[in-house]
Amino acid sequence: MKTKSETPASKLIVKNLGFLFNGEVISQLLTLVLIIVISRQLGDVGLGKYSFAFSFAALFLLLADFGLPTLITKEVAKNKNLAKDHLSKTLTLKFVLNALTLLITVIVIFISKRDFETVLLVLLAGIAMFFYNFGGIFRSIVQAYESMKYEVISKAIERTIAAAVGIYLLLNGYGIVSLFLTLIISNFVYSIILYFFVSRKISKTGISFDTGYWKQTVKKSFPFWLTLIFISFYARIDTVMLGFMTDYATTGWYNAAYRIIDVFIRILFLPIIAIFPALSKFHGVSLSKTKLLYEKSFYYMLVLSVPIVTGLIFLSQKIILTIYGNQFINSVIALQILGFALFFTSMNFLMGYLLNSIDKQKLFTITTGTATVVNILLNLILIPLYSYIGAAIATVASEIINFSMLYYFTKKSNFSINILKLVAKPLIAGIIMLIGLYYLTGLSIIILPIIGAIIYFSVLFIIKGLGKEEIDLVKSFISK
Repeated sequence: MKTKSETPASKLIVKNLGFLFNGEVISQLLTLVLIIVISRQLGDVGLGKYSFAFSFAALFLLLADFGLPTLITKEVAKNKNLAKDHLSKTLTLKFVLNALTLLITVIVIFISKRDFETVLLVLLAGIAMFFYNFGGIFRSIVQAYESMKYEVISKAIERTIAAAVGIYLLLNGYGIVSLFLTLIISNFVYSIILYFFVSRKISKTGISFDTGYWKQTVKKSFPFWLTLIFISFYARIDTVMLGFMTDYATTGWYNAAYRIIDVFIRILFLPIIAIFPALSKFHGVSLSKTKLLYEKSFYYMLVLSVPIVTGLIFLSQKIILTIYGNQFINSVIALQILGFALFFTSMNFLMGYLLNSIDKQKLFTITTGTATVVNILLNLILIPLYSYIGAAIATVASEIINFSMLYYFTKKSNFSINILKLVAKPLIAGIIMLIGLYYLTGLSIIILPIIGAIIYFSVLFIIKGLGKEEIDLVKSFISK
């Protein structure tokens, strides 16, 4: 079986996954350290303001995305000769869209009659996201060429600047505004580095005005754009609604838990980024290869997500108190509830990107749109009743609904998989891991995850849930 899978495509996927995994782990660790310092220096209110400002700005700034990066990745992955044309003609469009949405963001937060500091923070967050989003065009070219190391290097440098300078300023009492200014600089540097890599290593770029191309491209990218809007609202609307319906302390409790979940969401999203170009290339060429890659990816996502979810739920109190301190004890139950959502989130992204790769992105748009509407309605009902706990429950319910719809659509698209068969062995290993952790609960939070991972993967290997092929894969991308 291994000899068949050792194709150039599979080797490139593993290579890119190695770069992405190592880079994302470093980036997320730096982000988590920064969040810890924010929470400990500025408290639950400070973390609440930080989370609200970026969530609010993201709801508007991502409107300027228009699905262009996803479309470009997909199209250029099929035909590399399109890279320069796409770059030249979309850069100007991207700049105009970003500028307009930044202006709209400022107007909306101003008329919402929030306090001056909140308005200022939203403005600064919007500028930071302006630069990050502008870099999205270059990032899409890097992904299309499957040269993930350039993306990893750029992001690692950005996170290093943000964490190092931001932490220094906070520890020396410069406050939250100085942190936001630092994030503007770090995201500007991120875009410049990506531009440098793309123009020097992949394709020259320029500026071109072509309204006909813009109309055609926007029309093709519209389903991707709608999906992104729904995903953006879905991921951030709970924080914004908590900020308006409760207070910043409550928003901080919820986001302390969500930030931990977000770290693992991003890590679990890495295999999807790595395989998306391959899925797009295989589609229309070999249905059997596309199915095989999808099924294997689904299984690997289960193998990774089961121990993470069970570990997070069981060790939630130790995790929260160790990272944030006693001030965030209310975040424990939110982390336990959101842990269930994490399991479905990872599968939902994989199924959604499969639909994108086989030209059925409209179905992904429908599912994310439905889940977003359900999430907003549930938040309106549950937040007044149960505060941040209600927001967490709404997230889990929405993810389950989204999962059900995506599974139905992928099955109807001839990509049916036996979930019960695939999840059986990871679930058995996860239960045994949980039993082991229960009897060792008195140990340090640093040691427990390591022991849990050893138990889980040992059991999985014994019951033949992992073979030589999977072990070789893990070794190969960790060594990159």
